[in-house]
Formats: sequence, structure tokens, C-alpha cells
Amino acid sequence: MKRMFWLLVLSFLAGCDDHHDPDEAFAHFASEFDDSADDVESMVAAHHDEVVGAQDLPAMQRMEAGHREEMRAAMDEMGAARRGMGMCMMHDMRPMDDAARAAAAEIDRHAMAMRQAADAPAARAEEQRHRAAMADRMMAMRGHRNAMMRESGDMRCPDMGDHMHGGGASPAGDAAGAVGGTCAADDECPAGGSGTPVCRKDWPGGYCAVDACAAHGHDCPNDAGQAGASAGAKCVLDLEPVCLALCEDDADCREGYACAARPDAAGDLEPRVCVPR
Repeated sequence: MKRMFWLLVLSFLAGCDDHHDPDEAFAHFASEFDDSADDVESMVAAHHDEVVGAQDLPAMQRMEAGHREEMRAAMDEMGAARRGMGMCMMHDMRPMDDAARAAAAEIDRHAMAMRQAADAPAARAEEQRHRAAMADRMMAMRGHRNAMMRESGDMRCPDMGDHMHGGGASPAGDAAGAVGGTCAADDECPAGGSGTPVCRKDWPGGYCAVDACAAHGHDCPNDAGQAGASAGAKCVLDLEPVCLALCEDDADCREGYACAARPDAAGDLEPRVCVPR
């Protein structure tokens, strides 16, 4: 997600005569947000029509394959534009962030419900519920966006160059299939070491972890193996040994997560890991 954000920043800077004009910067990110929101709503509507028009449950479930990932990718683009808007003004982003998390949770809930649907009528009913639920979530996000537009006179766009040093890394576990990544089932999570891959479905958006990793030694997929690392995974004692995604600060974690200290077997609290807020 951070990579997508800086791609948006760079695309803005490349086409702007005055890189520090807050009005132009804010308008650019607001336009990117609108385009991404339109894409999400179009995807939901097209997918709804396709699934509801299918004749049998297996066909409906085949249509779901890949849809969750496409939706989450579109939501990530919205998130990048949203953060760009937030950079440009003194505005409490928490309500908009909460609305985005609710939309992401709805996408995950729908994917699970469609896999568990008992028959075609149940799947159609779920698809109709999902379309209505996403319409509510998107309406909430657009409402927060409009509130920001009304307050856009109090903008404080920073010098974009100040934010480019060290940029470009993705948040820890940003990609599906990595420790810390999104998931809906255990088999979507990476194996590695002696532990058991598991999807923590009760964590926001699902979270790929590895339970029962060896507390002594480096026993995680892509274990960085040294203090000060901010990529890969670390076996920490979170009640029981578990591999979690490494981070340096909250910006390295997915939405809904914070970068927090968790001890390993030696009692070391660094490097930190991404955990639910």
C-alpha cells in the first residue's frame, strides 16, 4: 500500500508545475480517490449481476475466485489516495479509516459466506446483501471525502521531497500469501520452519501467521534473523509462540494494525511486529 501511495505522489509531481501547491495536490488526490471509488462500485455491480444470473452454485463460486483479491487491490488504491488527501490538511482521518476498514471487512465476510453457501438461492441472497452492504460502506467513505473537501481551506501540504527519503517499501505483510498478509483460509498462508501456517480470521481482514514456531532460533518464513530488521517475520511470544510480520512503525503495517513490541524467547522487544490496534 505504501508503494501505491508513493506512485500516486510521483505521478502528481511529474505533471505539476508547482510541486508544493496545496490546492492542486489535494485536488489530485481527491480525483484519484473518486476514480478508485467509482472502480469499486462498478466492480461490485458487475459482479453482482454476473453471480445472480448464474444457474448453479458451483458456477457462482467459480465466479468468486479472484474477486476478493481484485476488490482488495481496488481498496488499496483508494487507501493510497485517501492518505494523500490526509497529508494535505489538518483533518481527523479516523472516521474515514474506520469506514475503509468496514468495507475491507465486508469484502472478506462476503468471500467466506460465498464459500459456505448451501445452495444457489443462498448464494444469490448473499450477493444481494453484499451489494447493499458495500453501497452503505462506499456512501460513508464518500461522505467523509466530501467533508474533507468542505474543510480543504485549512491545508498544510508538506514538501513532498521530505517524504521521499527511504520510501517505496510495502507495508509488512501487504501481499497476500506472506506473514501478515490478508487471508480467509489457512491454506492461503505461507509455510516455513517447524510451525503451522494459520489464518487468524478474527484479526482485521485476516492475518497470515505461523503458530507453534520454535521460540529459540529463527523459525519463520522469510525470518530476517537480526535486530533492526523491518522486513520478514519474527517468532514472538503472543501467549504462545507465533510468527508475525516485522515493522519499524505503524506505516509499515496494514490498515487496522499497529507496530508494537512483542517479546521473543530471549525477552527482546526489538524488532517490533504488526498486531491489531
